[in-house]
Parts: sequence; structure tokens; C-alpha cells
Amino acid sequence: MLKKFMKDNQYFLYEVVIKNNKHTYLRIKDQHVIITTNRRMVPFVETILNQQFDKIMQRLKSIHEENNQSITLWGKVYEFYFEAGRFRYSKLNDKIFAFGKDVQTAKKQIYLKEMKKMIELLEPKVLKVISINDIKPSPLKFKYLKSKFGSYHRKHNEITLNTFLATVDPIFLEYVLYHEYAHKKVFNHSKDFYDILDTWMPGHKNIQKALKKMAIL
Repeated sequence: MLKKFMKDNQYFLYEVVIKNNKHTYLRIKDQHVIITTNRRMVPFVETILNQQFDKIMQRLKSIHEENNQSITLWGKVYEFYFEAGRFRYSKLNDKIFAFGKDVQTAKKQIYLKEMKKMIELLEPKVLKVISINDIKPSPLKFKYLKSKFGSYHRKHNEITLNTFLATVDPIFLEYVLYHEYAHKKVFNHSKDFYDILDTWMPGHKNIQKALKKMAIL
């Protein structure tokens, strides 16, 4: 059953799905929030929604913009024109023309293409910086994730980057690259980990704070 959650004269609809999950998960479907949790956490659902309110409203706004035929790349909003067909896209001033299976699939393919192009520009700088600590390059994987911006897999020695990052300023992608490479040296988020980031990217804390406010639900 859908319920209304209101704050600061704004609201969204949500529903609670009870499962035997250890953790609580938020996702957005059909313009409302689905919160999946266990019975023990049900009394805290509205507290969680209150904490995540700004992120949820940001994501709902983003979905609304997407449904109104726009796309955001590297922090800039473009008018988006789509037709069914073999995937390809082109930019012309403030417009992007794309072909694909459907709108959302085409957008995710564009994010992937844009990410790979930006990596070619950023990677030489990043690799030069991390070489200070004798860290070698790792294979990069790209995936549209819903819960994190990146991850480092120690066993496979590979870094996964969220292609959602193609929607925001490239400085955030650069930060995530440094963040994941720092995990090759220090696997946890201890003081030693952040000392490395301080060396590699002075001012990274402001970028990290801004990134935490972004919704990728």
C-alpha cells in the first residue's frame, strides 16, 4: 500500500516491502519509493526516509527530467531526441540525438561511452599521481550501479566504476578513481587511507561530501 511522506511542503509516495534482509534498501520505481527491510526495522522507516529525503527528491526530479526527454552529461543538461534503431548518438550544441532499443537503455549506453572517453583523458594524470606510492594500474570495469559510485575488488585486482558518474562534473569521477586506487594500499577507511587521499587530491573532502549528497537510488 502506498503512503505519503511529507517534509518542508514537499512529498513523495512510498511503500514498504518486508523481507528477511539483513540491510535496508531504497529504490525508486514508477515515481514512488520502495523501501525493502526486515520487520525489526519497520518502526524506523520514516526516520530513514527523513534522513534520505533530499537524495530521494533529487532522484525523483532527475527521473522526471529524463521522462521529459532530457539527458545530463558531465553536469550539463541536453535536450534528448530518441528513435528506435541500432545504437548510436551525436551531440549538436545543446541537443543529443540517439538511436537504440529504448530511451533508458540508450541513455545508459551513452553514459558508458562518455565514461570511457573521459577515462582516456583522466587516467594518465591519475596513474602518474598514484605512482608516487608505487601503485600499478588496475583493469577498469564499468557498470550502472544503484548503491555505490565505485568499488575495488582485491582478489581480482580490478576497479568498477558507476557509469552514473557520467552525469556529474568530471571531478567526481577523478575523485572516485583516487578513492578506489587508495584501497589498493589501505583496504579500509582508516586515517592512513585518508592520508593517502590528502596527498593525491588535496581538497578531496569537499568533493566527497558533495558526492554523498547525490542520489543513485
